[in-house]
Amino acid sequence: MEGHIKGSMVNGNPAKALIGFTLPMVAVGNAASTYVAQNMGAKKPERIRMGYRICLAMAASIGLLIAVILHFTGQGFVGLFLDSGSSAEAISIGVSYLSAVSMFCFVMGSMNVSNGVLRGAADMGWFLSSSVCNLITRVALTYALADITKGMIIMWANPAGWMVGLMIALARYFQGGWKKKEIIS
Repeated sequence: MEGHIKGSMVNGNPAKALIGFTLPMVAVGNAASTYVAQNMGAKKPERIRMGYRICLAMAASIGLLIAVILHFTGQGFVGLFLDSGSSAEAISIGVSYLSAVSMFCFVMGSMNVSNGVLRGAADMGWFLSSSVCNLITRVALTYALADITKGMIIMWANPAGWMVGLMIALARYFQGGWKKKEIIS
């Protein structure tokens, strides 16, 4: 993670550096996937609900930590990417972006964990639907509203995409069809 953040600093892209902060939530989603796959394979699906809840709590905790860190260090964090001659507007936009996106990191983490359950249960159609709808929402909102918002839509398009992806994954999780998937009969 540290190397990814430093590389982003060198490249001058704070959005890429934020990815470094979200890697732990991606890892929790991958852990959920492995946990579900192991328990499905062991024919012990009753364990999955508790593991899912624990992973959601971990993602929420990490998201809260990221939000707090970026809330209190946002200006300094943006300063890592901009030189002292940068305009106050550029710094303000960077801080606004980090503040907005960081408040929704728990949504991205919850989406990753929920998608991890679907992946682990081999419910790939629903996992793919969640992922593609997340991407389509982000791209469509950005494309449609970029001119109107002078590019500021990007800070809201990402969380909106995460929310759409999460809603699809949650719908499938609570519907329960993922429990009936089997790779090998």
